[in-house]
Amino acid sequence: VYATQYGQVNLAGRSSAPSGASTGSNEARELRDTDRPRYGGKGTLQASENVSTILSPALHGMSFADLNALDEAIRNADGTELKEKVGGNACTAASFALAEAAAALNGEELFLYLARQFYKNGEVPTKFKLPTPFFNILNGGKHAGGNLKIQEFMISPNTEIPFPDQLRMAAEIYHKLGAILAQEKGVSAKNLGDEGGYAPLLNTPEEAIEFIERAIKDAGYTPGTDIRLGLDAAASEFYNQETKTYEVEVGVQKTGEEMIQYWQDLVTRHPSIYSIEDGLDEKDYENWIKLNAAIGDKVQLVGDDLYTTNPKTIRAGLEGKWCNALLLKV
Repeated sequence: VYATQYGQVNLAGRSSAPSGASTGSNEARELRDTDRPRYGGKGTLQASENVSTILSPALHGMSFADLNALDEAIRNADGTELKEKVGGNACTAASFALAEAAAALNGEELFLYLARQFYKNGEVPTKFKLPTPFFNILNGGKHAGGNLKIQEFMISPNTEIPFPDQLRMAAEIYHKLGAILAQEKGVSAKNLGDEGGYAPLLNTPEEAIEFIERAIKDAGYTPGTDIRLGLDAAASEFYNQETKTYEVEVGVQKTGEEMIQYWQDLVTRHPSIYSIEDGLDEKDYENWIKLNAAIGDKVQLVGDDLYTTNPKTIRAGLEGKWCNALLLKV
């Protein structure tokens, strides 16, 4: 869904909303059309219409100066906690289109305008740094076919390396990995998953990690020093609500306690692992606390489906010490 906001002084802001194959149960609802013949029911005509017929009238006449007030008007126009009426995709696109237009009105880049809006006391940081990227180079779970249950295998260069070199290193490792997979598993192992990573037919997460570490070394870098690994387990996708077990590998069922030990052992064998996202089910709060206590001092434990960028859940997680990092979706 794309939304464009026009102002009175020949300015416009345009933005879009993302989509995902794996989402948390408390995540804002992505509104899709149900007309099956058209895009298999995945069209967004209704969400786009809602921007024009619901959100636009609700925002008409408001000032760009207060983004909080604009977002509040969007929430009120929808009226549901999970944006089920207007659609989370429509609300997100409209919100960022407004922010883009406001930044243009002030003659600023969006990142600088948002910093001025939300940084403490309206101050602006004096130093800026590009975020360190995570490159998704091998796909499993809902992002690919096959037996791999973990959804994303990522690499992240050392934070001290300039971004152009980070990008170059990742590209070199990605192509080394493709060559290794083709040699060891056949050319079909270079088929791609939903997010552009290779989707080889592997059986265990550790097999994937070993291939990636080998590619890092073959590219001339050191795992854990030059390049760190990140995993998005998306564990809710392989968690059985009835048996309360995780099928982290095909035919292997583990309890919550056993999953904690699984992650501990994996990190011990592969210290290059720096980040684990959604390593447990989104409602398995008790074991999240235990996992954080067990390895939170060694790795970044990221809550995505755990939090779904829900302020109430984030506050509860901070108080309960569920994990040590948050994936904030905008």
